[in-house]
Amino acid sequence: MKDSSALRWLGPAAVLLLAVACDGGRQRLDYLDWPIINGQPDKRVAHMGVVAVVNNIGMCSGTLIAPRVVLTAAHCVAGAEPRDFLVLFGPDTGAAITRRVSETAVHNTYNPQQDSSRGDIGLLLLSSGPPPGIAPIAPLPAELALGQQDVGRDIEFVGFGQDENGEAGTRLWAPATIDMVCEAPSGCSQGMFFAEAFTICQDQQPSGICFGDSGGPALVVENSTEYVAGVSSYVYENCQLWGCSTKVDVYEDFIQAFVAGRPGADCASGDDCRSGMCVGGICCEQECPGPCSSCAVPGSLGSCQMVPDDTPCPDGDRCNGDETCQNGQCLPGEPPLCQDDNPCTEDVCNAASGCIFRPVADGTSCDDGDLCNGEEICQQGSCVMQAPADCDDGNPCTEDSCEPGSGCQHRQLADGSACGEGLCGQMACRDGQCQVVNAVDCSDDNPCTRDTCDPETGCLHEPWPDGMKCGSCRVCQDVTCVEDPDCAGRGCGCTAGGDSAPASWLAGLLLVLLAFRRRSVQD
Repeated sequence: MKDSSALRWLGPAAVLLLAVACDGGRQRLDYLDWPIINGQPDKRVAHMGVVAVVNNIGMCSGTLIAPRVVLTAAHCVAGAEPRDFLVLFGPDTGAAITRRVSETAVHNTYNPQQDSSRGDIGLLLLSSGPPPGIAPIAPLPAELALGQQDVGRDIEFVGFGQDENGEAGTRLWAPATIDMVCEAPSGCSQGMFFAEAFTICQDQQPSGICFGDSGGPALVVENSTEYVAGVSSYVYENCQLWGCSTKVDVYEDFIQAFVAGRPGADCASGDDCRSGMCVGGICCEQECPGPCSSCAVPGSLGSCQMVPDDTPCPDGDRCNGDETCQNGQCLPGEPPLCQDDNPCTEDVCNAASGCIFRPVADGTSCDDGDLCNGEEICQQGSCVMQAPADCDDGNPCTEDSCEPGSGCQHRQLADGSACGEGLCGQMACRDGQCQVVNAVDCSDDNPCTRDTCDPETGCLHEPWPDGMKCGSCRVCQDVTCVEDPDCAGRGCGCTAGGDSAPASWLAGLLLVLLAFRRRSVQD
């Protein structure tokens, strides 16, 4: 950092103290010599992308703004080769995870010969992605550019400068407010202080930036999202008065041109990537070998890395199981069991869509083996039960039941079991049939009626046909037994006259038979 009338760069010199006299008593100082003003340790996960940038002449701060791109100050980059840099991830440089740098860039308006210069913004391309779990902090886009309306707005600085106790290398943060926004190409004056073009400045109260924070972010929150709004550039009067940061939104085109197409950058096709390789929406350095290697692994975007175990690696055939990655190898899974236990579907497997359950033809039997619940048939893929078995045989002398395996059962009740009581008398079972016991006497003493009994209606007296004999020389007439008028003329035995030959003949024959029987007995 610079000090004009004691304007000082927040510039690198981790080991060396360069006491070079400049106009107006300005000098470049070791940025580790001064603390971040009223800062405190910053271990927040959201700020894990704020890094320490070390080269062969000192240390600065920076911010991961893309999967493999770090934003810092131009004066931290100019004059050094990519191989000279080491980027340190972690809240403390003493236990940091490091990444090398493969490419650098400095904005073309930056003039390293000036103590302070417009365009003090630089970029580093990491040789590989950041450690897992570290997310970039996006630079503030031009559409959200800071202006005069943002004077008084809250801002937050983060950097690895020396603290008040002389300890260096710990990530610190400090809250402040924006006191000036310089949008003039020729720069801006504030009393006796001068601000470079396109910077945001604050009066270092209650806190602010200092040496070692060069290149670190000035953060603002817009619509609940935190952005890098500025890059810490220079301070006045040994960090006691003004501190200024380069406005990031002004240099959006420069930043995007460097980020675009780099490994780990977003892409829609290979044309968006410098390598020509776009996989899963991420630009890759090269084509990764096999389905269990990817350049879209969080923390290693752009570089082929082994994907986490259990990551799917499907072969397109859904009938041979779900393949997953294990230790970088794609292993087969268990084939699906296409069995829905529905007798009314045909269960098959289609390589493209997996298990399919096709309904069988309506009316197909889907018998469940139970003879008691009726016949089952398929209807629209469902097994529908018909009417259950009717085991009632209408016989009160049997106990009716149903066994699933054998169907209707009719157990005969014991003889004498009551089976009802009708109009014909008390009923009881005998040999499996319901019979009347202690029957009602239905005789009406009329020989010209047929006397019966119906259990439901009681005694019945059906008339015999007229002319039916109902006694000696008597016949039925209108359900009445009367004398037969023709009996005397036919020798009915009512008189001594008439044709009696047949009777005499029968009597004689009877006497002969009796005599023969006696003789046989005497012999």
